Amino acid sequence: MKKLGIYGGGGFGKEVCDIALRMNDKHQVWDEIFFVVDEQYLGTKPYYGRIVSIEDVLSEFDKEGLEIIIAVGEPVVRKKLFEKVKSMGIKFATLVDPSCIISDTAELGEGVIVAPLSIVASSVVLERNVAINTMTTIGHDIKIGAHTVISTHVTIGGSSTIGEETFIGLGAQTKQELSIGKNVIVGMGSVVFNDIPEKIIAMGNPARPSRRNDGNLVFKSKKE
Repeated sequence: MKKLGIYGGGGFGKEVCDIALRMNDKHQVWDEIFFVVDEQYLGTKPYYGRIVSIEDVLSEFDKEGLEIIIAVGEPVVRKKLFEKVKSMGIKFATLVDPSCIISDTAELGEGVIVAPLSIVASSVVLERNVAINTMTTIGHDIKIGAHTVISTHVTIGGSSTIGEETFIGLGAQTKQELSIGKNVIVGMGSVVFNDIPEKIIAMGNPARPSRRNDGNLVFKSKKE
């Protein structure tokens, strides 16, 4: 049996853990689920199971039977942790809650997370390390770039493209056939009718550019 390490011990880590537990209830995928953190966070109490530092994970587990999933909501940090794990030669899990509807023609890359009650429609491509949160709809023929995070209650119209390391906020909606660039932030509740170029923060209804996303951060710190 395999082991699953959830890299990130915050709120999103708890949600990802619950997805893994539901998957295990249905199919018994892993014989152990545990949390992985950077060494400075070892003193925190785990939501479930135990905590292992990323520095020690290869000394504790056989790499062949180990999978990791990145459970952080900040796209730039998702990329950083993904690349760290990749450099260690560890495989990534793909987590899809049993309540989701996923088209047989959709392509899910390594490390993808699809949270409860979400829909991923026909011919969608979710590249590596994409996170789709709860009750979100990804329409047909959409491509979402690596490390991007789509929040809860979002609807993405069909035949659209979303770039890498982008963040779509809670309850946002986008019209079909749009292009949203790399390192974009779409504010919560926004309604997007027009293309958004890379490194822009857009918000409102209709969504309009607010400023440049020069810091490439959604949240205030890079804390994992």
